[in-house]
Amino acid sequence: MRKAHIDYLKAMLVTIGFTAGSTGKLLETYPSEDKLKQMIPVAVLQNPRVTNNLDARLKPGNRIARLDPIINGATKTNQYLKRHFKQEFKYQLDFWLKNPAPEILSDPATPGFVDKAMVHISENQTIPVTLPDVEYNITVDVGASGSITDEADKSIYKYFIEIIFRDGLYSVEQAETLAGATLEILPPVEVEVS
Repeated sequence: MRKAHIDYLKAMLVTIGFTAGSTGKLLETYPSEDKLKQMIPVAVLQNPRVTNNLDARLKPGNRIARLDPIINGATKTNQYLKRHFKQEFKYQLDFWLKNPAPEILSDPATPGFVDKAMVHISENQTIPVTLPDVEYNITVDVGASGSITDEADKSIYKYFIEIIFRDGLYSVEQAETLAGATLEILPPVEVEVS
């Protein structure tokens, strides 16, 4: 799990009113079922499924960002942000609740927690991340959502939403170039051969 993703999800829960006052809190791992039922209302984050695709190139286009050049004698050294892997993190956020109340269920006049979460994501689709001397954005999207009832205990409801972070694994690379360098041209030298 990435810290930027967790921070985004925590901020989202505060924005939708889930962690305010006497409402629930966010757990990053699943407790035992007995403990979970005692903690309701609670939101639990399932471990993400991560899809990794080898990228190993500089971007945008083929370059992400050119940083200030480092001047080294007659050559310049440019720094680039290189993305080694494109990554897609799929988290499932589960809201565990008892006896659905108006703030849990949804209608057009009073959206529920899942609808409020989707509105939050639509208004905050990027997360700026700062590496040394460069920034890039993580994009956020929504997957499936719905509800599941516990057949053994009809008073407990689970609402879920899948939240997708499109991220990557980056490093800062350096490449020497003659761009902007000053070259000295000497006049031709005649050599006599005997």
